[in-house]
Amino acid sequence: MMDAGQIGELWFLYSVFHKSLEKEASLRLTTELTSRGGHVLAMLCHAKILLLELSDGRRFTVESSANLRSCGSVEQFFMVNDAELYEFHSGWINSLFDKAAHDARTTDHLDPTAVAKWQEIAPTLDITLPGTADALSAYCVSYSRWRAAEVQVAALGLIVKSPAGFPTEIHFSAWSSDAIVSQGACAVALLGQGMEKPGQFLEPSPA
Repeated sequence: MMDAGQIGELWFLYSVFHKSLEKEASLRLTTELTSRGGHVLAMLCHAKILLLELSDGRRFTVESSANLRSCGSVEQFFMVNDAELYEFHSGWINSLFDKAAHDARTTDHLDPTAVAKWQEIAPTLDITLPGTADALSAYCVSYSRWRAAEVQVAALGLIVKSPAGFPTEIHFSAWSSDAIVSQGACAVALLGQGMEKPGQFLEPSPA
């Protein structure tokens, strides 16, 4: 219908749980819709809302209890042509897409290694949750630094000679502590997607 021009614009918001459960289907969904100008966002979502704005100006809202699965349960379905209700739901849905687009720009400061790690992990997360984008960004920076440190250790070894000729151990303490703290923060943030207050980080224990 999008290819035929029968659908002018499409915004699809769905559950990050479904995305993790149906990885191949979710990837195809995102690829097919975005290639046609659609917008797709996965997050912690259990709402079943369908908004339809027709070319003649009518605005329909469909509310249902049904999930995207097969079951024998009794479900309810409600459909109404009401512009005010349409605008209400459209408002909060658009705000989620706007926030996700803003958070995605947090990769501007990352180096190529960190960006690659971000692109690997971000699609599996609900990036709209408070603190998740920042935690993931910190993790990706630390991952990049750890990789760089490993390259140096592999090339030079743990012991090198100082300019005066004395054996000196290579210390990556600042890199290591940064990696541990930020990776821990990221882990808490990711686990926090199921917590009462997502995005809150644990303070690192005193050394």
